[in-house]
Amino acid sequence: MHSKARCSSPWIAGLTLMACTTAATDDPVLATYRGGEITASEYPGLAGRQAAVDPQESLADAALVEWLAAEARANGLEARRDLALQLQRLEDRPAVKALEQRIRAENEPTGEAIRQYLDGHRHQLEKPRKIRLSNLFKRAPQDGPKSDREAARRTMEVLRARVLAGEDFAELAKRESDGVNRYRGGKMGAIPPGQLRKGIEDVAFALAEGEISPVIAIPDGFVILKNGGFVEASTMTEEEAIGRIRDAMRRWNFEDAWEALRRALLDSGAELLDPRQIDASAPDTVIGTVAGEPLTYGDVDAIARSQSGGSGPTNERLTPFRLHAVLEQHAFHRLAAIRATELGVETDPQSVLRAAAARARLLAAAELDRRARERQIEVSEFEARAFFDANPRLFSLPDRHQVSVIQFRLDDADPRQLREKTGLGRRTVERIKVGATTFAAAAREVSEHPSAEDGGDLGMKPRRWAAALGPNVLAAFDELEPGQTTDLIRQDHLWILRLGDVESGRPLSWEEAREAAHWGVERQKVRAHREEIEAALREELLSSLVILELPEAVEYPRARRRPQRPQSEPPVAGVVGVERPVGQPASAERSIPVASSRNCFRFSLEISKPAAASDSSTSAS
Repeated sequence: MHSKARCSSPWIAGLTLMACTTAATDDPVLATYRGGEITASEYPGLAGRQAAVDPQESLADAALVEWLAAEARANGLEARRDLALQLQRLEDRPAVKALEQRIRAENEPTGEAIRQYLDGHRHQLEKPRKIRLSNLFKRAPQDGPKSDREAARRTMEVLRARVLAGEDFAELAKRESDGVNRYRGGKMGAIPPGQLRKGIEDVAFALAEGEISPVIAIPDGFVILKNGGFVEASTMTEEEAIGRIRDAMRRWNFEDAWEALRRALLDSGAELLDPRQIDASAPDTVIGTVAGEPLTYGDVDAIARSQSGGSGPTNERLTPFRLHAVLEQHAFHRLAAIRATELGVETDPQSVLRAAAARARLLAAAELDRRARERQIEVSEFEARAFFDANPRLFSLPDRHQVSVIQFRLDDADPRQLREKTGLGRRTVERIKVGATTFAAAAREVSEHPSAEDGGDLGMKPRRWAAALGPNVLAAFDELEPGQTTDLIRQDHLWILRLGDVESGRPLSWEEAREAAHWGVERQKVRAHREEIEAALREELLSSLVILELPEAVEYPRARRRPQRPQSEPPVAGVVGVERPVGQPASAERSIPVASSRNCFRFSLEISKPAAASDSSTSAS
């Protein structure tokens, strides 16, 4: 206990403030309550962001969190399986963070490597003048029927006339173009000299800003171009280039080393069941072993639901692939913490304190929930039915679609594969549409999606599934009718979708929704009881809370905004001969982050990670 000498005790906002003259310690006690105490190091984590608003009030909050956490431990909540898994992850967090920092330090790029990369790419310091192009494309291959090609040209002439008459080019491209970039209104991005076919480039760069080109014949069909403006040339300084290269090589080296560690740890320390073998109807089924500890379906389901911030009364289960991804992520996090301990990696004391505070907040919330549920919460049929009638949007099923997919994964480190996989994707679409193969057979043959063995079948999916993949996939999905197959779509990777049967959405009947309605009312009552209990306990603690020293207001940095998902995708090579590197974000289907674009200079179209960059990395595994 913090010793006190000559302390007066005026009342401030209902709390006793003790003015003390003792010398400050390394970790002074800010307040005491019921035999407990809040130290300066504990205060920011326990009080949370309230500490930045009102230090006096937040001391009471901190005391309440700490006291409730102690009560939770005394009541054995730490042993509850779902809580134990969450608490373990929070405890592991500082060690994993420290291991990550160690790997970053061990893989810092050398000055020689940076200079070597710069010397090999000096030509890219010159940023050439570019043109922002959009295109409208109609497919009519030269080796196809002559009548089809003539008809395509006539169609394109009509479309060009409509644009010249004032119709919006982007809207027309969305409706009429056969190009992969039609969902972006035909936008191709900023194109430098040398990236287009010779004949196309001459026409494009001769266009005035806003001008529409004539109909241009190319081997694949016909194209109309629109000049959206020029980006003038500029030069990057060597100092700026070195900074960008250093940052990019740090990222490359860490990604490679971290991925190598992940694979090594999962191979040596985890046994994970294949997702197709997971029985969702048996929550006690062991689906993985991590560091000798078995994990059941119910364990991993609880982890997934805690990460998404929800649980519910329904029997809806996560898909096997999603469940497997959560299991793999949990396994790596646990094994990485163990490896950090084995290596003797020193954790940051502040990180440890934050993790301890997070554990306390989790336990405090669980204790409040336990106390609320002890109040004999009963939900009458009348209450549940009233809740059901008042919230029709909560009790309805969305349209569900039988979806199958073919995916061609794109590797950021190999931009040349884009043209190859685009060609393969288009040939696959043609084979499916002319009946040369079935969608399922094509998926088994060429798809790189985990569903390939099942013929690409993903089962029944709501529209939000397509929305989660991105705007291009969603736009194509919305145009499909049952039995139809999309053209090739670019969204992070390359996709082909097929729509099967559709189950129309409908309101749930009372019989179907009864359990969920009862649960909804129960949650409302639990929440109300929790608030009542929390207020009473807080008032009770206030009477015993003695403030020894008012803490300084805590400055919390503004939360960094997550980078928004691109609203559109770059064009795919082949329409007018554009050749660009990939540089796309990770797919939502993948359970681990995909390396970001291996490109040091944002304006460059050719720089990608050299193979030597990964060879020189050393891994802590």
